[in-house]
Amino acid sequence: MFFDENILALVQDVLAPAGLYPEGAERALKLACALQLQAPVLVLGIRNFADYLPSLYCEALKSTPFTPFARFCVTALATLSWADLVERLACAFPQSPILVYRAEDLRQREAELLTWVTGGQISALPQPGKSQRRGFSDAAVRALHRLAKDRTLGSDGVCAAENPVGFDDLAACLEAHPRGVDSAAYAPWSASERQTLDLIYQLDIARLQTLDRVTFWRP
Repeated sequence: MFFDENILALVQDVLAPAGLYPEGAERALKLACALQLQAPVLVLGIRNFADYLPSLYCEALKSTPFTPFARFCVTALATLSWADLVERLACAFPQSPILVYRAEDLRQREAELLTWVTGGQISALPQPGKSQRRGFSDAAVRALHRLAKDRTLGSDGVCAAENPVGFDDLAACLEAHPRGVDSAAYAPWSASERQTLDLIYQLDIARLQTLDRVTFWRP
Protein backbone atom coordinates (compact mmCIF):
# COMPACT_ATOMS: atom_id res chain seq x y z
CA MET A 1 0.00 0.00 0.00
CA PHE A 2 1.55 3.25 -1.17
CA PHE A 3 0.44 6.18 0.95
CA ASP A 4 -0.05 9.73 -0.22
CA GLU A 5 -1.79 12.53 1.62
CA ASN A 6 -5.19 11.65 0.15
CA ILE A 7 -5.15 8.08 1.49
CA LEU A 8 -4.24 8.78 5.10
CA ALA A 9 -6.30 11.99 5.08
CA LEU A 10 -7.64 14.55 2.64
CA VAL A 11 -5.22 17.44 2.32
CA GLN A 12 -7.40 19.73 4.42
CA ASP A 13 -7.55 17.14 7.22
CA VAL A 14 -3.88 16.18 7.55
CA LEU A 15 -3.16 18.68 10.32
CA ALA A 16 -5.04 18.69 13.61
CA PRO A 17 -4.28 20.15 17.04
CA ALA A 18 -3.64 16.59 18.22
CA GLY A 19 -0.98 15.97 15.59
CA LEU A 20 -0.32 14.76 12.07
CA TYR A 21 -2.83 12.50 10.26
CA PRO A 22 -4.98 11.95 13.36
CA GLU A 23 -7.07 9.23 11.65
CA GLY A 24 -4.36 7.93 9.33
CA ALA A 25 -4.15 4.40 10.74
CA GLU A 26 -7.93 4.00 10.75
CA ARG A 27 -8.23 5.14 7.14
CA ALA A 28 -5.41 2.80 6.10
CA LEU A 29 -7.19 -0.12 7.78
CA LYS A 30 -10.43 0.68 5.96
CA LEU A 31 -8.58 0.70 2.65
CA ALA A 32 -6.84 -2.59 3.43
CA CYS A 33 -10.17 -4.19 4.33
CA ALA A 34 -11.79 -2.90 1.15
CA LEU A 35 -8.94 -4.39 -0.89
CA GLN A 36 -8.93 -7.58 1.20
CA LEU A 37 -5.28 -7.18 2.16
CA GLN A 38 -4.24 -9.14 5.25
CA ALA A 39 -0.69 -7.94 5.88
CA PRO A 40 0.26 -5.53 3.10
CA VAL A 41 3.68 -3.97 2.76
CA LEU A 42 3.24 -0.34 3.79
CA VAL A 43 5.23 2.24 1.81
CA LEU A 44 5.38 5.77 3.17
CA GLY A 45 7.24 8.77 1.83
CA ILE A 46 8.28 11.40 4.37
CA ARG A 47 9.49 14.94 3.83
CA ASN A 48 10.92 17.79 5.84
CA PHE A 49 7.93 19.59 7.35
CA ALA A 50 9.46 22.91 6.35
CA ASP A 51 8.76 22.00 2.73
CA TYR A 52 5.88 19.57 3.19
CA LEU A 53 3.45 21.80 5.06
CA PRO A 54 3.56 24.72 2.58
CA SER A 55 3.15 22.20 -0.27
CA LEU A 56 0.21 20.60 1.53
CA TYR A 57 -1.32 24.03 2.07
CA CYS A 58 -1.04 24.88 -1.63
CA GLU A 59 -2.73 21.58 -2.50
CA ALA A 60 -5.58 22.46 -0.15
CA LEU A 61 -5.95 25.87 -1.78
CA LYS A 62 -6.79 24.16 -5.06
CA SER A 63 -9.93 22.48 -3.74
CA THR A 64 -11.10 24.18 -0.53
CA PRO A 65 -12.17 27.71 0.44
CA PHE A 66 -9.28 30.06 1.09
CA THR A 67 -7.78 29.89 4.57
CA PRO A 68 -4.69 31.82 5.69
CA PHE A 69 -1.71 29.57 6.34
CA ALA A 70 -1.69 30.44 10.05
CA ARG A 71 -5.24 29.07 10.36
CA PHE A 72 -4.42 26.02 8.22
CA CYS A 73 -1.34 24.98 10.21
CA VAL A 74 -3.10 24.17 13.48
CA THR A 75 -0.53 21.61 14.70
CA ALA A 76 2.13 22.91 17.05
CA LEU A 77 5.52 22.49 15.38
CA ALA A 78 6.89 20.58 18.36
CA THR A 79 4.22 17.88 17.98
CA LEU A 80 4.81 17.17 14.28
CA SER A 81 6.14 13.64 13.89
CA TRP A 82 6.38 11.08 11.11
CA ALA A 83 7.52 8.53 13.70
CA ASP A 84 4.26 8.88 15.65
CA LEU A 85 2.33 8.14 12.45
CA VAL A 86 4.48 5.12 11.62
CA GLU A 87 4.05 3.73 15.15
CA ARG A 88 0.28 4.00 14.81
CA LEU A 89 0.43 2.27 11.43
CA ALA A 90 2.60 -0.46 12.94
CA CYS A 91 0.00 -1.04 15.65
CA ALA A 92 -2.81 -1.15 13.10
CA PHE A 93 -0.86 -3.60 10.89
CA PRO A 94 1.07 -5.79 13.36
CA GLN A 95 2.35 -8.19 10.68
CA SER A 96 3.19 -5.69 7.96
CA PRO A 97 6.70 -4.56 7.04
CA ILE A 98 6.98 -0.78 6.65
CA LEU A 99 9.18 0.77 3.99
CA VAL A 100 10.04 4.43 4.41
CA TYR A 101 11.73 6.74 1.93
CA ARG A 102 12.60 10.42 2.02
CA ALA A 103 10.99 12.52 -0.67
CA GLU A 104 14.25 14.45 -0.88
CA ASP A 105 15.94 11.27 -2.16
CA LEU A 106 13.31 10.47 -4.77
CA ARG A 107 13.90 12.97 -7.59
CA GLN A 108 15.17 11.21 -10.71
CA ARG A 109 15.34 7.94 -8.73
CA GLU A 110 11.74 6.80 -9.07
CA ALA A 111 12.68 3.60 -10.90
CA GLU A 112 15.23 2.73 -8.20
CA LEU A 113 12.59 3.16 -5.52
CA LEU A 114 10.15 0.98 -7.44
CA THR A 115 12.78 -1.76 -7.76
CA TRP A 116 13.45 -1.58 -4.01
CA VAL A 117 9.76 -1.68 -3.06
CA THR A 118 8.94 -4.61 -5.36
CA GLY A 119 12.11 -6.58 -4.71
CA GLY A 120 13.15 -6.19 -8.34
CA GLN A 121 9.88 -7.48 -9.80
CA ILE A 122 9.19 -4.09 -11.38
CA SER A 123 12.04 -1.81 -12.32
CA ALA A 124 10.72 0.42 -15.09
CA LEU A 125 8.23 3.26 -15.02
CA PRO A 126 5.85 4.38 -17.77
CA GLN A 127 7.10 7.40 -19.67
CA PRO A 128 5.48 10.54 -18.26
CA GLY A 129 3.16 12.59 -20.41
CA LYS A 130 3.65 16.20 -21.30
CA SER A 131 1.06 17.57 -18.87
CA GLN A 132 2.47 19.84 -16.20
CA ARG A 133 0.80 20.91 -12.98
CA ARG A 134 0.92 24.59 -12.24
CA GLY A 135 2.91 25.24 -9.09
CA PHE A 136 2.42 27.96 -6.51
CA SER A 137 5.07 30.62 -6.27
CA ASP A 138 5.72 32.41 -3.01
CA ALA A 139 4.54 35.63 -4.66
CA ALA A 140 1.23 34.05 -5.75
CA VAL A 141 0.34 32.79 -2.28
CA ARG A 142 1.33 36.04 -0.62
CA ALA A 143 -0.85 37.89 -3.15
CA LEU A 144 -3.76 35.69 -2.09
CA HIS A 145 -3.08 36.52 1.54
CA ARG A 146 -3.08 40.25 0.77
CA LEU A 147 -6.32 39.89 -1.16
CA ALA A 148 -7.93 38.02 1.73
CA LYS A 149 -6.77 40.69 4.18
CA ASP A 150 -8.28 43.41 1.99
CA ARG A 151 -11.61 41.57 2.03
CA THR A 152 -11.64 40.75 5.72
CA LEU A 153 -14.24 42.00 8.16
CA GLY A 154 -12.84 42.43 11.65
CA SER A 155 -9.46 41.18 12.80
CA ASP A 156 -10.05 37.42 13.08
CA GLY A 157 -8.79 36.62 9.60
CA VAL A 158 -12.11 35.26 8.31
CA CYS A 159 -13.13 36.39 4.83
CA ALA A 160 -16.44 38.16 4.48
CA ALA A 161 -19.07 35.67 3.35
CA GLU A 162 -20.38 37.98 0.66
CA ASN A 163 -16.96 38.59 -0.85
CA PRO A 164 -14.65 35.59 -0.27
CA VAL A 165 -11.42 34.81 -2.05
CA GLY A 166 -12.59 32.41 -4.72
CA PHE A 167 -11.05 30.05 -7.23
CA ASP A 168 -11.11 32.78 -9.89
CA ASP A 169 -8.89 34.83 -7.61
CA LEU A 170 -6.64 31.81 -7.20
CA ALA A 171 -6.30 31.40 -10.96
CA ALA A 172 -5.61 35.12 -11.39
CA CYS A 173 -2.85 35.11 -8.78
CA LEU A 174 -1.24 32.04 -10.31
CA GLU A 175 -1.33 33.69 -13.72
CA ALA A 176 0.09 36.97 -12.42
CA HIS A 177 2.84 35.28 -10.37
CA PRO A 178 3.83 32.05 -12.17
CA ARG A 179 6.16 29.52 -10.61
CA GLY A 180 9.42 29.35 -12.49
CA VAL A 181 13.17 29.03 -12.21
CA ASP A 182 13.46 32.49 -10.66
CA SER A 183 10.30 32.26 -8.56
CA ALA A 184 10.61 30.37 -5.29
CA ALA A 185 7.96 28.10 -3.81
CA TYR A 186 5.81 29.40 -0.98
CA ALA A 187 7.83 29.66 2.23
CA PRO A 188 5.98 30.99 5.30
CA TRP A 189 8.70 30.26 7.87
CA SER A 190 11.04 32.54 9.72
CA ALA A 191 14.70 31.53 9.88
CA SER A 192 14.27 30.20 13.44
CA GLU A 193 11.16 28.21 12.49
CA ARG A 194 12.98 26.68 9.55
CA GLN A 195 15.86 25.71 11.83
CA THR A 196 13.40 24.13 14.27
CA LEU A 197 11.69 22.14 11.53
CA ASP A 198 15.03 20.93 10.16
CA LEU A 199 15.95 19.66 13.62
CA ILE A 200 12.55 17.98 14.08
CA TYR A 201 13.07 16.15 10.80
CA GLN A 202 16.55 14.95 11.74
CA LEU A 203 15.34 13.67 15.11
CA ASP A 204 12.30 12.07 13.49
CA ILE A 205 14.46 10.14 11.03
CA ALA A 206 16.75 8.96 13.80
CA ARG A 207 13.74 7.68 15.74
CA LEU A 208 12.20 5.99 12.70
CA GLN A 209 15.41 4.09 12.10
CA THR A 210 15.09 2.46 15.52
CA LEU A 211 11.54 1.16 15.05
CA ASP A 212 10.85 -2.53 14.51
CA ARG A 213 9.67 -3.60 11.04
CA VAL A 214 10.73 -0.26 9.54
CA THR A 215 13.24 -0.33 6.68
CA PHE A 216 14.72 2.87 5.29
CA TRP A 217 15.51 3.36 1.61
CA ARG A 218 19.11 4.43 1.15
CA PRO A 219 19.67 5.11 -2.57
